[in-house]
Amino acid sequence: MPHEPSDGASLPSPRPPGGLAAPGAFLALTVALSIPFWVLGALRPRELLPAALLIPALTLLGYGVLRVAGRPLPPADIAPGATLALTAVFLVAALGEELGWTGYALPALRARHGPWSAALTIGLAWAAWHVPSLVQAGRAAGWIAWWALGTVAMRVLLVWLHERGGESVFLVALAHATSNVAWQSFPVHGSHYDVRVGALVTLLAAALLPALGGRDRGGASALRRRRAR
Repeated sequence: MPHEPSDGASLPSPRPPGGLAAPGAFLALTVALSIPFWVLGALRPRELLPAALLIPALTLLGYGVLRVAGRPLPPADIAPGATLALTAVFLVAALGEELGWTGYALPALRARHGPWSAALTIGLAWAAWHVPSLVQAGRAAGWIAWWALGTVAMRVLLVWLHERGGESVFLVALAHATSNVAWQSFPVHGSHYDVRVGALVTLLAAALLPALGGRDRGGASALRRRRAR
């Protein structure tokens, strides 16, 4: 599932004990967790790095925006061992979800409507699936709207990774998992995450990257040629 940040106004903000006070540590940790799959041949480096780093980088960008805007934020505190364990748990959960969203729904929708219409359709369904739980959690309508916007934009990015990365469901699941871990790594355990800034940063990336990055012709296109034989 996409991340559902906590409301910083309702949660205490003490700094968690221990850990590594460096936001960039999470980037290194996600890459380290993914290296075994690269070695085994499941991913190539040019596919692995965007999947592992894109969402954490956007989260860091959002953190920087809040800092520049003068938002009082405690320093990020990332415990490497706990983060690796959390990434592993989220990766298993993301694989379960993406077998449905990416492995089953995306190919059928893409064949009929193209990848970006399919991404928007799945993104809307993905967001709508979580609305009841957000309402039950007492989220305001405005908060849910911003969260849904970020979630739809996130799905566009996941489809972009899928299209340029050989149509790998694991690749999408890896990026999906890092989105949840990145939120949890935001100070403090996600309680200071600003859903509006997160949505706008993700929306900007979703608007720019598919246009600038193009398609990995050695990945998805080659895979389709092999299937057609």
